[in-house]
Amino acid sequence: MGTTLDCDMRVAYTVKLFQQTIVNYSAFAFYSQKPEKGDDASVFEFLSAAEWRLVTEMEAIVCSIADLARIEVQRSGLVASELIVLLKFTANRLIGDMFSLCDFDACRNTTTTVKSFPRHAVPVDELSPLAHTCLARMKGQVEQRIAATTAETVMILLLDPRTKFSVNSLIQPSIRGSDEEGKDGGAAEDDEADDTTERIVAAGNKLLVDAHREVFCAMNTSTTVSAQTQLQLRRRTWILFRVQMMRR
Repeated sequence: MGTTLDCDMRVAYTVKLFQQTIVNYSAFAFYSQKPEKGDDASVFEFLSAAEWRLVTEMEAIVCSIADLARIEVQRSGLVASELIVLLKFTANRLIGDMFSLCDFDACRNTTTTVKSFPRHAVPVDELSPLAHTCLARMKGQVEQRIAATTAETVMILLLDPRTKFSVNSLIQPSIRGSDEEGKDGGAAEDDEADDTTERIVAAGNKLLVDAHREVFCAMNTSTTVSAQTQLQLRRRTWILFRVQMMRR
């Protein structure tokens, strides 16, 4: 995983603005009916019902990747393997058949928050054309990051006990060719993706084995030191090795 990009944070905070606007929609509507002196009452009317619905659609589509960007900067103890899992979860949500949209007509009170706001499921086919454009762009961005997986990424997953048994599924593209194209062409793309995944996993395994070999060779270079000194050297070397792997 690369570092958080500035565009990721702009997306994250734009979604946060969407959410706060949806929650406070009724307050905006009431204020537009009785604006303060100097405010234009027609400002609220510039947005049509279709545009307000588009806000809820974009919030539902972009919310998962926005959460990923916010989590990445807010949790200092988050390790790289968790980010890869979250990215895969985001990709799986984007290829789903249903999206959970906020309900503009829902009742609100002083304790209503973004998390407690009522939502309703909407099939992806019922989304507006602009929402489909947004969805296609988000899929491309997320899949591009998953496709950039390297042997170092595999090694990070192998070092984490929670992910070492699911490496293949985590780095495999969520969007399969057979779902979008003809059977023959889609199957060929799927086979190529599987071969690429196997090569990357094999390279990651080799990288991890080589790294372990270097560590154990370093632990046994000196035969004159005492057993206690060797044990301390092994502990320090292993801790340093794990820290370096997590930083990658």
